[in-house]
Amino acid sequence: MRKLYLLSALTIVIFSAFEPNKETANTDAASEVCMQDGYTEIENSALPETVAMALSTDYPKAVISKVYMNKDRQYKLEVILKDGVLDTLYADDDVKWLKM
Repeated sequence: MRKLYLLSALTIVIFSAFEPNKETANTDAASEVCMQDGYTEIENSALPETVAMALSTDYPKAVISKVYMNKDRQYKLEVILKDGVLDTLYADDDVKWLKM
């Protein structure tokens, strides 16, 4: 009987030691997706004021969810529109909306 308890405890320790860290796996996958299309996520506050003003002018009810930037200083904006739909907009530093 004592061996059964020892075997059970040892089994629990072994299987809990090899459990993958789920949080790390999810963040790595998200970073990988962003890097594949050439955009990396930046802080919303890093978005140039001119682009933010153009967004508020052209899409007055839109709320910025996430902001990404590529090496050409083009911005990918994930926004929530007035009807609650998530949409993606692209703009450059010259405040031109890009078609992607």
